[in-house]
This record gives sequence, structure tokens and C-alpha cells, in this order.
Amino acid sequence: MALTEIPKELSSTPSIVDGGNATAITISSAELVTVANGLTLTDGNVVVAAGHGIDFSAQTATSASGASTTAELLDHYEEGTWTPFWSDVSNNAIFSATTVASARYTKIGRLVSASCYIQTPSSFSTTSAYSAGGQIYVAGLPFASSGSGSDYQAITIGYHTNWQGFAPPKAPVGWTNTNATNIVLYYSGGSTGTVTSLPHSTVNAAGAAIILTVTYQTNS
Repeated sequence: MALTEIPKELSSTPSIVDGGNATAITISSAELVTVANGLTLTDGNVVVAAGHGIDFSAQTATSASGASTTAELLDHYEEGTWTPFWSDVSNNAIFSATTVASARYTKIGRLVSASCYIQTPSSFSTTSAYSAGGQIYVAGLPFASSGSGSDYQAITIGYHTNWQGFAPPKAPVGWTNTNATNIVLYYSGGSTGTVTSLPHSTVNAAGAAIILTVTYQTNS
């Protein structure tokens, strides 16, 4: 076995085998390990310490016109569930309960993809945050959205039902606010060609539901 500059604490470890290739594995004086011909993991996991990740800076940067690279370190991966609910602008629940049929997310680096299916339950009451004409939000996103400038992220709404006073040509739209854990809801299809706020009263009925997906960036 031939290793270059083996740190003292590794010098008695017999588990590194280079298959006769003297430069298959090298360890620099700064304790950086280089594997020449790829690495196969047969058991266990690669554990990355907090604040570190996989550095892709050796890859060719984008050449697209008008595009520029802002980061090349992949430092996070996570999957889980979250708890969405109907809310006001300050993330106060407008009903005593919200039924969550499903709510999942995946975070890769700074990019979060979250989806949910929620509805107003069969038995509920309004809270002090409720105002018939107040703006509807879906709160509880697992991570706060990016807070840089007008960094809004549009949502995709796949389904809605039992919304009060809501019918075609109205169509629901929404997006994340900057540096926030909520989604604001509007509707399009008005005569002026603009979007209009969706009031709390729209979902003030048992069974009022929405299925949505949003992909957005976080600050970290």
C-alpha cells in the first residue's frame, strides 16, 4: 500500500487498500484526501458536518447569456412534514382548527419544495384574527423564504373546492412573501386584468380546501 503523507493518527490503520496503484489515494499535509478513480460506499453513510458540503467549484460555470453563478456548494438535504393552516398576514390562525390531509417538503441546499392539502374542518369556529374581508394566507412553511428584494416565489394550485363567493372566471393565484413562512392568496380573472385579494370569508365553510405546491429559496 502506498499513501502520501499519512498523518500519524492514520499510520497504523490497515483498512486502506490501493490495489497496487501508488497514487490511488493521497492525503496532503493539510489532511485533504484525494481518491483518484472514484469511491464506492458499500455500507454506512457519508456524514457531512454542519456548515460543510459538496463543493462543485471545479465544474464548468454557466455560459448562458446574462446568467452568473452565485454558489457552488451543496450543503444540505432534508425531507419532512410541515403543518399548514389558514392564517392572517401575521401567521395567526383565523380558525380554531385546520384539517391537514397531507403536507410534505424536501430541501436541497437553499431550495425548498413544499406541498399540502388542507381544508376547513366540519367543526370549527373563527378566532380573534378572523376578519371577513381580511387577506387569506396559508402559514406554517417549514423554512422562511429568501428576504432579498422582490424575491417572490409563485405557487401552483392543483385543486380548490367549496370556496364561498368564488366562481369562474376567478382563478386562485399566490406566492411566498420575502423573508416569511407564509403564502398569500389572490385571485385573477377580474375585468381589470389585475389580481385581487382573497378574503377570509372565502374559506369560512366546512370543506373549503386547497391543494398547492410551492418551490422557493431560503437564505441558508
